[in-house]
Amino acid sequence: MNSNSIAIVGMHTRYPQVANVDHFWNALISGRELLAKLDQKSIQMDPRASLPNFVGVASLLERYESFDYDFFGFSKNEALNMDPQHRLFLEGCWHAIEHAGYNPNDMKGDVGVFGAVAYSRYLIETN
Repeated sequence: MNSNSIAIVGMHTRYPQVANVDHFWNALISGRELLAKLDQKSIQMDPRASLPNFVGVASLLERYESFDYDFFGFSKNEALNMDPQHRLFLEGCWHAIEHAGYNPNDMKGDVGVFGAVAYSRYLIETN
């Protein structure tokens, strides 16, 4: 193995209605829809609802409010003001390390977590 080698040993994903990589894969191969139909109240509150191409569905994540802020070294106030996607990202990084089955403190060399996220309108819409 040379110094540029990378090993992907753990993964995590979180999408609406799926909690991990295995659930996501099962949803993909079964063709299960992961979008939720919005109720009338949510549609009426959405400023885009009057657009001609508006579709009343969304990717709704569950349990985004149940963040163990103390575990990640945040105060309750910091966590409450944090974008939910940031909280989910931190939890996802932890799950990916757990999925790998290695203790990063026992590893020789560097251990990293790479992630991606979609654009979030949370801060725009909550202020």
